[in-house]
Amino acid sequence: QQARALLASLPNGAGFVIDDGLVVRVAEGELADVFGTAPPELVGRPATDVFAGVGPDDAFLRRALAGMRGEREMAVGDRVLAWRALPLQD
Repeated sequence: QQARALLASLPNGAGFVIDDGLVVRVAEGELADVFGTAPPELVGRPATDVFAGVGPDDAFLRRALAGMRGEREMAVGDRVLAWRALPLQD
């Protein structure tokens, strides 16, 4: 619950938790304007489908799941989306 509250409080942001199968398990924040879908509807979908064209690729996600931090910026229309992998342990 604390993680969800933290993710939901990100200003103009989005938060995701991805499992080992690269499936979105938690989606919070202001996502609808970026993804065209409300956060609850992103849960259970493959991350690579959700992020297609606007987010990190499979390799970036797998490095994050292996415990490596990462950053990537992507231009999408008139926005720049900043992606940061901050793996949580235990």
